[in-house]
Amino acid sequence: MKTYPQSVLDMFESGNVKYAYLLSIEFDQITVRYTNAGFTVNYNGNDYIDSPQLNGISELSRNANMTVTELQVNLSLANNPAANAVYLSSIYNTPVNVERVFLDENNQSIHSENVWKGKVASYADSDEDLLLTLNVSNIWADFDSSNPWRTTPSSHKRRFADDNCFKFAAKASEVVYWGENPTLTDSGDR
Repeated sequence: MKTYPQSVLDMFESGNVKYAYLLSIEFDQITVRYTNAGFTVNYNGNDYIDSPQLNGISELSRNANMTVTELQVNLSLANNPAANAVYLSSIYNTPVNVERVFLDENNQSIHSENVWKGKVASYADSDEDLLLTLNVSNIWADFDSSNPWRTTPSSHKRRFADDNCFKFAAKASEVVYWGENPTLTDSGDR
């Protein structure tokens, strides 16, 4: 259940609801922040700029099901710190966050709520349009992907050198009957 401060509830009752979306992309060296407000919004000490560098975001969709949703973020490649960050850092799994912030009559933020959260799954750039498109998937995309992890002792040792996970694996194949003491030798009275 969502809880809102009284100032936001008053906004809802009056029908004059003023809000903006805040987009943040957390690259390795820099976090870029944009808004659709038409002016710079300061939230939690960070400035979210209204910039022509953000060419658009695909329609946001949320549902209660555990399904993969994707978001496309289009950024201009012309003189854009986000474009530089893409080429200077590892782009895959870069966190992307979209929040809705409610604004008072002085355009000060009074409340925010997380609208969408995900990670960059792929990207494409267009030299003709000078456009960078980030394809962002929510957290459920991790559950849809195939797991290339091999379950062999040698592959596990590469990831966790001190772990001996298969030490007792052979015991798992032994049959233990209900009521039997597995520490005693088989007496042959089954």
